[in-house]
Amino acid sequence: MTLYRPNAEGPNHFTETVLATAHLKGSDDNYKEVTVDLTDQTSPAFLSIRVRIDTEVPPGLYDDFVVTHLFNKSEDSSFVASLGFRA
Repeated sequence: MTLYRPNAEGPNHFTETVLATAHLKGSDDNYKEVTVDLTDQTSPAFLSIRVRIDTEVPPGLYDDFVVTHLFNKSEDSSFVASLGFRA
């Protein structure tokens, strides 16, 4: 997960900060939870989630998964998200 903060270089310039990295494995039972602490970040926070394919696996397995859900869980509802995502 990457955080994008406005950069002083001008409009539409951002500084990227990697907040978390996780790897989905067969032993994960098709589920991965990543916790990110945004308490020291100014609002609004712009985050990005990137899915990469392991190119070490045989080519026929590249499309054997589909991202079906992204959830936003905030302990005290201080953060809300617009995920812009439809399964």
